[in-house]
Amino acid sequence: MKSVLAMLIGSQNFPKTKSKGFTNTIEHMKVVALAVIFHKDKILIGRKRFGEHPMNLGGKWHVIGGKVEEGETEEEAVKREVKEETGLDVKVVKRLGEKTVKNRKGEEAKVVTFLCEAEEDGAVAKSDLIEVKWVRRGDFLKNICKESRSMLPENIESVLRGY
Repeated sequence: MKSVLAMLIGSQNFPKTKSKGFTNTIEHMKVVALAVIFHKDKILIGRKRFGEHPMNLGGKWHVIGGKVEEGETEEEAVKREVKEETGLDVKVVKRLGEKTVKNRKGEEAKVVTFLCEAEEDGAVAKSDLIEVKWVRRGDFLKNICKESRSMLPENIESVLRGY
């Protein structure tokens, strides 16, 4: 005779994923929120401090953002990350899209990109940034590293032209 627990578990359709030789019933994927931050006709980018970074961004210019913490929404995370890294408060204008990427170790992460607007241009490099700078909209993609570009939605060029 099956136990009650075995019957309950057996009746559920949990996704199965393999990890380190055992089977997990719940897949955990990191979520990263990125902010394409506008002020007038410029976009803010940041330069990470040198050193190892899961997405290979150490010492490189990139789109500002970071991990979504437990208990916060993606919008809350993007606002928090921008505040922590630049001191700026931003308004989320719209969600631009999401993409699944792999880090240097091959682990998957969901990257959600938001279009944000800053009311002021007084950004300061904080947290893990060593520099910040405002670039013209047309120069944005040329000024960020390929690793950062690869995390952006496929339609980013048309979005930038239309804003």
